[in-house]
Amino acid sequence: MILAIFYGCISSNDPYVFVDYSYEMMHHYRPHKAKEYIEKAITKFEETGDKKGLADAYMAYGLYHKFGFYVPKDAVLDSVGHWDYSKRRLYTESIDYDKSEEYYRKAIQNFQDINSYEGLSRAYAVLATLYQVKKQKDLMLASIDKAQNYYQKMKGQDPKAESMLALEKNQTLLDFLRELKKEAAAL
Repeated sequence: MILAIFYGCISSNDPYVFVDYSYEMMHHYRPHKAKEYIEKAITKFEETGDKKGLADAYMAYGLYHKFGFYVPKDAVLDSVGHWDYSKRRLYTESIDYDKSEEYYRKAIQNFQDINSYEGLSRAYAVLATLYQVKKQKDLMLASIDKAQNYYQKMKGQDPKAESMLALEKNQTLLDFLRELKKEAAAL
């Protein structure tokens, strides 16, 4: 697996694996491979009509378009195979906030189509983070409120259900939303 991540190749044809690997590629500063995996996943999910998978792929594409990636100049590696960060540049080709919002909205539509409260709560939470980056406080707060409402609907269906965001802190979605609301006050 480590070599697969390093080289950006996988032996699966499962679009859910493509989505997972797109996040790995973004995490490992491989934006071109991330984009390739997301596009493969979208194509496969569209072919099969898998709206949940398509929504997940759109979420990945929203993230891809929200951030720039620091990538090494000339792909310089040190002696143990790590990027030499003294020689890096910001890869900004991926940054497009309008496209990010477009893909988050596509994810929201697909989650609505399948009545996925968990998916809707996550999608509105990440949309709020986009509005945070864009310094659009009112839209950010509206998205946080929608995320909280869908979270409560999810809990109403299954009190044991939990929605996690893949964050470094590995916190629940509700904890994340509480933090985000505090950060909105600073905008």
